[in-house]
Amino acid sequence: DRGHLCPSKDRSSTEEANRETFLMSNMQPQAPKLNQKTWRYLEDYTRDLMKINEAYIYAGCYGDAGRIKDKITIPTNCYKIIVVLAEGEDDLKRINSKTRIIAVDMPN
Repeated sequence: DRGHLCPSKDRSSTEEANRETFLMSNMQPQAPKLNQKTWRYLEDYTRDLMKINEAYIYAGCYGDAGRIKDKITIPTNCYKIIVVLAEGEDDLKRINSKTRIIAVDMPN
């Protein structure tokens, strides 16, 4: 599957913003079980958090489990880090030892 680092559903404010989620730089090869279940569940959970919070989200992948058409590396792992903040101003000042951080590293 083509796993989106930033999901299409999260960039629906404009057609251009949504179209950009389909660039290859926003995709990583993901096993169907990861993409359609675990990764999607985390995206849905994050959307629920965002109803009353803000978040910084970092996602990526690493490792080499082979290649697709000798060009695209299949990662062994995919990760996501979510920094959850209550809505407000001056983000850096709102990050402290009590800030909720969700960090996952999932086998692909």
